Amino acid sequence: MTEYQKRWVADDGTNGKFLRVDSNRYLLVRIMAGIYMPQTEFHTGADCSGSDGDANRVLTLQNLSESREELVVVDKMVLERDQDYTVDHKSSNSTITFLGKIWDNQRIVVRYFI
Repeated sequence: MTEYQKRWVADDGTNGKFLRVDSNRYLLVRIMAGIYMPQTEFHTGADCSGSDGDANRVLTLQNLSESREELVVVDKMVLERDQDYTVDHKSSNSTITFLGKIWDNQRIVVRYFI
């Protein structure tokens, strides 16, 4: 396979590259420019503002840019945006406000794409 054949451009303009799997096979992968990267944060309710069992507790995320979409799970329950929580993107971070009660011992997983 020539260098030219190893390069590929997707319909959306992002680049890709063939990587050798073994002597006869190649794997096509996209270069990460222009593709959203997933980030996962693990927290407990104790990481939120407010007191144990309060509603409207706020969790500050570490991301520095506006996420495109997120998945919020509290104790294995997937929450729905605007019904169970809201998101506020700021210049230095993002915050999630839980509209229902959050207990300090609850496990919170937030997966977002930047």
